Amino acid sequence: MSINALAWAFDQQGLTPSEKLVLIVLADSTGPGDDPSECWVSLLGVAKNCNLSEKAVNNIINRLIKKGSLARYDCEYPGGATNCRGELMCGFTLLFTGSKQVGKLK
Repeated sequence: MSINALAWAFDQQGLTPSEKLVLIVLADSTGPGDDPSECWVSLLGVAKNCNLSEKAVNNIINRLIKKGSLARYDCEYPGGATNCRGELMCGFTLLFTGSKQVGKLK
C-alpha cells in the first residue's frame, strides 16, 4: 500500500460514497514498487471488499476513469477478451501527483 495513494484517495471530493470506497480500496492495493500509484486487482476481489456487485464496481471504475481519478491498463485475456471479469487481474493507475503512469493506459 502506498500511503501517498491512500491519503490522496481519502482527500478526493465530489465523489459518491461508493466511488470513494472503490477508490480507497484501489489505493490500498497499490504496491511499493517503482510506481506507487499502480495497482493490479480482480474486480471480484474489489467487489467483495466493498460489499458491492462486480457489475457495480465495473460501473464505478468507469465513472472514476471519466472523472480523471484513474486510468486502466489495456489488457488482453485468454480468448481475445479485452475486459477483465471475475478473478482476472486488472491494472490501474491512480492519477495523483507523482504517479508515473507506466504502461499503456486507456
